[in-house]
Amino acid sequence: MKKKYEGMFLVDQEVSNKKWDEVIGHIRSHLEKHNAEILDLEKWNDLKLAYPIKKRKKATYILGHFNAEPSSIAPLRHDLQLSELVLRHLITVDTGRMQFLVEETPEAATRRSAGAEAAEPAAAKEAEKTAEAEKEEPSEGEGEPSEEKAEGEQADAEPAEATPGEEQTEPAPEAAGKEPEKESTGE
Repeated sequence: MKKKYEGMFLVDQEVSNKKWDEVIGHIRSHLEKHNAEILDLEKWNDLKLAYPIKKRKKATYILGHFNAEPSSIAPLRHDLQLSELVLRHLITVDTGRMQFLVEETPEAATRRSAGAEAAEPAAAKEAEKTAEAEKEEPSEGEGEPSEEKAEGEQADAEPAEATPGEEQTEPAPEAAGKEPEKESTGE
């Protein structure tokens, strides 16, 4: 059973500018040699490469879609690696996730707009819930003590537990609201 594939082919920019028909014919011949049914093959961009490939600094990107038997992909990749004209290639199974690059069909536009309309009421309900929650919470200074007071009161209450390796110290008697105990000297 044939699957749909997407192929990106990098070819030398100078060669593609001078002999475009030969470059496209070369890629087509490799695909047809491996019984691929070519759906489209189009020039994408001429770009400067991040690093030289086969001593070339610029390349032309060619994007193609084709149907082929999964068993024919490995030999196709091997042939493309041996090609002097193709600098690099990438062949992947076309899952349809990159459809935003292709012209949108009327059915897809209808689905997308229906999805956006369904999302709007949900967003409005979420905004209402947030507004109601803000109304129920008292504003600062009303009802509850501020965080600073709460932290200060907590420090007067009980001392925090000591972490391992740290000694527990008694709070100063003044802080705990107790009078200092006098030590007896034994006299």
